[in-house]
Amino acid sequence: MSKEFKREDRYLVIKKDDIRLLPEAIQAQMGLFVTMVETNREVAGKKHHNYVVVSDNWPLYEDVWLAIQRWAETGEYPVLNAKPDTIAISRECAENLLVMARNQHTAKNVAELKAALQHKGADS
Repeated sequence: MSKEFKREDRYLVIKKDDIRLLPEAIQAQMGLFVTMVETNREVAGKKHHNYVVVSDNWPLYEDVWLAIQRWAETGEYPVLNAKPDTIAISRECAENLLVMARNQHTAKNVAELKAALQHKGADS
């Protein structure tokens, strides 16, 4: 991957509690607007998406940005606020773990999992 990550202002997010503060006529118009956007996306063949929103007043905000940046640049899925015995893994490792799980190989603890991953790497 290794392309430079740049934060973009790509989404408009309005908290529902803030909409409830508006006059009812405006709320109704916003509801129609949302329906129009959803309908037009559907007509255009775009899938419905769900989103996770993290407000900038949350302690996790910068961590989430850093996690997204790491994923965009390296393809790795970082672990946020990880415990000391937790590891971040790449997509390839995650796929290997799924294969191992499907083959009913289970790691009893993180140390065993790390050893299995190191052994897998030595076989390659």
